[in-house]
Amino acid sequence: MVAVVAGAYRISVRMLNRLFEGEAYGVAELIRHLRLEAVYEDLRDPRLQNLTILAIGMRHGIFSQAHLTRPFRAKYGVPPPEFRRGYINSVA
Repeated sequence: MVAVVAGAYRISVRMLNRLFEGEAYGVAELIRHLRLEAVYEDLRDPRLQNLTILAIGMRHGIFSQAHLTRPFRAKYGVPPPEFRRGYINSVA
């Protein structure tokens, strides 16, 4: 993941990581954070209710239910299915 970003900008992984020194997130952490935020927003989107949670994760580069559920629960306090049900019920 970090190597792909570094390659896209034609810099070394080491240089990319140096650019993030002193920031709130490192490169890998920032990518994970942005992916989780995107999943969070998609789970709230009523137009995407027909998609499975894994399909939503896959839209954002997360290809395993476990790799989605653990960090989502850590960040938002509930697993994705529970979040989705609670959000849909609160809006309805």
